[in-house]
Amino acid sequence: MFEIVSVGFVLIVVAVASAIVLGVRGAALRGGGAGARAALATALGIGAWLGALAFVARTGMLSDFDARPPRLMLVLAGSIVLFTVVTRTPAARRLLEATPRHWPIAVQAMRVPIEVALWGLFVTGRLPVQMTFEGRNFDVLVGLTAPVVALGVARGSIGTRGAVAWNVASLGALANIVVIAITTMPGPLHLDWPGISNAIVTEMPFVWLPAFLVPIALFGHVLSLRQLIRRGTQPRRGSSPRAVAS
Repeated sequence: MFEIVSVGFVLIVVAVASAIVLGVRGAALRGGGAGARAALATALGIGAWLGALAFVARTGMLSDFDARPPRLMLVLAGSIVLFTVVTRTPAARRLLEATPRHWPIAVQAMRVPIEVALWGLFVTGRLPVQMTFEGRNFDVLVGLTAPVVALGVARGSIGTRGAVAWNVASLGALANIVVIAITTMPGPLHLDWPGISNAIVTEMPFVWLPAFLVPIALFGHVLSLRQLIRRGTQPRRGSSPRAVAS
């Protein structure tokens, strides 16, 4: 079963990466840009990052939890910095302007298959129960509600405040599992959790979880909030700035 979970996890990563590439292409076309060029650049960038992570994981460097600072933490920090830089570029801002508000919300549905994969790792004895929906991981609720919220935003039945509230609550769920994941790994931050340690995230293909899928989830919420707050403060057509401010 472990092999099935591994293959399934690879398919999840490929599906998420493909969705991002297609989303960038669609946003570029909506904004009047070159969709094929934007999609190719995005695909090459994601492919390079995933390949680099695979290479580092294959060397076994990330499995050295006695290193100070832990090498996996450096990879996590690097991924956050990389995503921050990329999403703050002028090109990314233009793409975000052309992206429908429900798209970044809809992509969070990826958390359902991710949680199923984590549960599969627990069943095979490779992950502690607290990292699954049988334990203290509530991320599956985000994935299950994402399509509903995205549809509501697209149809206008869920307004800016509702979408913002959902994003904030979902960020809380993400923070919860990230803290659990870090404190179940071997090393100085390890707490007295029951079951085995969370060491599999240093191996292929599961290294893509903390260094790719988690940042995608994080920045999906951040970009969604940027969209919602920015558009929520824009004046409506036919309204004066003074009327909107009052």
